[in-house]
Amino acid sequence: MTATHRTGPPVVLEQPASGWVRILLNSPDNGNALTTELMTALLEALDRAESTAGCRTAVIASAADGFCSGLALSHAATPEWLEHGEPLPRVLFARLARSPLVTVALVEGAAYGGGVGLAAACDQVLVGPGGTFTLTETLLGLIPAIVMPLIAHRTGPHRALAMALTAVELDAEEAVTAGLADVHCEDVPAALRLLLRTIGRTDPAAVQALKRYHSTLYPPEAQPAGADTVALRERFADPATQHRLALFRRLKVLR
Repeated sequence: MTATHRTGPPVVLEQPASGWVRILLNSPDNGNALTTELMTALLEALDRAESTAGCRTAVIASAADGFCSGLALSHAATPEWLEHGEPLPRVLFARLARSPLVTVALVEGAAYGGGVGLAAACDQVLVGPGGTFTLTETLLGLIPAIVMPLIAHRTGPHRALAMALTAVELDAEEAVTAGLADVHCEDVPAALRLLLRTIGRTDPAAVQALKRYHSTLYPPEAQPAGADTVALRERFADPATQHRLALFRRLKVLR
């Protein structure tokens, strides 16, 4: 199979019509992995979307075959975003959850690890026929510490734990049944048009007030302060984890 390489920036902001924007993940060469570059670009795109006059909805979609391959795992002993200040993935997911816009994840391929969290942070998740969701962290000796509150909020704590323990793949129907996705659609464009029309009927100020109230009741960062970073640093420091990560990187190079 011929590899797909990125042309252009890691995130592309488009406005197909008034009232909404599409934020396109555009790093097919690494499966839209959540690198520092991509996460920063995604935050900047969200800022621009929120400042776009009349914009009500931000739709996150993918230019690659998959939706998102998860947090980038570099050759460093620990990821850059885990070393300094508040972890960038946590900042990104909270921004999506707290945005005054209605945020929509359009999952038409595989979402792994942090990619599942990216979708779960959105207000609505539409999943096409090829959409799948897998928490792969335990296969690598890690745990999905940052995304667990978001996933548990959607699925319930035990279902989120089961997904992480088993690294089982959920297809589109299973994701909807679990509460991880909202709509399984065979015709993704039609389902998106319907959702946009539905959102367009609502009062913008009321929607923003509802999202603020919802975030107060169920904050996206709902875990003891710093618990995720402590847990992740512990896992990255384990030599067995580093061995698994080295094997994983080697296999990726050989593909």
